[in-house]
Amino acid sequence: MRTEHRYLQTPNDIVDVSAWEPDSEFPIGPQGAKPKKILICPTPTPHRFLIAGHRYLFKHPEGTKAQQIWAEILAYELGRTTNLPIPPAYAAINSRDGSVGVLVEFFYGFQDEAKKVRFVDGRALFGSERQSFDAKVGSLKQNFSLSKAVKIPDALEWWAKTITFDALIGNTDRHSENWGFLIKFDEAGPHSREMAPIFDNGTSLGHIIRDEELPQYISSYDAPKFLKFLRLGKHHFSWLSSGGNQGHIALCQHFLSIHFNARTFMLSVIQLDDNRIEEILNWAGAFDFPVLLNENRLAFIKMQLVARRDQLLAVLGG
Repeated sequence: MRTEHRYLQTPNDIVDVSAWEPDSEFPIGPQGAKPKKILICPTPTPHRFLIAGHRYLFKHPEGTKAQQIWAEILAYELGRTTNLPIPPAYAAINSRDGSVGVLVEFFYGFQDEAKKVRFVDGRALFGSERQSFDAKVGSLKQNFSLSKAVKIPDALEWWAKTITFDALIGNTDRHSENWGFLIKFDEAGPHSREMAPIFDNGTSLGHIIRDEELPQYISSYDAPKFLKFLRLGKHHFSWLSSGGNQGHIALCQHFLSIHFNARTFMLSVIQLDDNRIEEILNWAGAFDFPVLLNENRLAFIKMQLVARRDQLLAVLGG
C-alpha cells in the first residue's frame, strides 16, 4: 500500500465508475457477503486521489447493509489520523446501473513494484502451515502465533494495533479471510512476508442500526440502548479458540496482560481527540451522496468513537 501523502476526497469528487473497465483477469471480487467488482482506474485518472491504471474494488452493499459504505470510508479517514495502514476508500457510484458503493484501492499490484507480490489470507496460510485452525471462529493466539512463525517482523505491533482499531470502530468481522500476508517474490522464489494492511472494515460503527431506531441510542451516553450496544460489541474471535467471540474492550485488555510491551502500539491507535472526530464526521456529512449520513447517524458514530476510545484508554492505562 502506498504511504505517501494522499489528497482528501471532497464532497464534489464522488467517483463515477460507470466507464471503468473490469479487471480482465479477475472481474468479480473476492468471496464474501457484499456485491463487489474489480475495476481498473482509467488513464489519465479522473481524480487526483486515484492511481491511474491501478485496480480498485467497488463494493456496493444494499438495504440494511448500505451504511457499510460509510463505515469503510470513515475507517480509512480515522486510520489516516493515527498512521494506520488502511487501504484508501472513497465514495463512489455507477451512474449507468444506479449502484452506490465504496471504492477501495488494492494494496498490492502497483505498476512500479520491483518484486512480484501475492496476497495470502490467514485461512489459506493456516492450511499451508498445517495448523489446527477453526476457520469459522479462530483465535487471536493462533493468528498471532502463525504471524510470528512465518517470521513477520512486526507481528506484535500489527496485531496490537489491529485489535485496538477494531475495538475503537466496533468491527465484528476480522475473520481469517479479512487479514493476511503480502508475500514478495523474486527469481529464486518467495523473498519476504509482511502483514497486509488492515482491510475490510465495513462491518463496524453500528451500521446495522436503522435510522428510525437511532433516537433511542443517542439521547445520552447513559441511554440503556446505547450502553447495551457497547456491551454486546465483540471481536470475531477470542484469545483462545474455545472462547467464542470476546468483547471488544476485554480482548484488548487480555492481549495487553500477556504482551505488556504492546501498550505503546495500542495507545497510538486511539490518539483521537473530540475535535478531530468531529472534523472527520463533518467532512463526511457534507457529501450529497445517495447513502446519506443524517444528523442522528453522525451523532451515533461520534458517541461510539468517544465512548470506546475512553474505555480503551481506561484499560490501557492512557
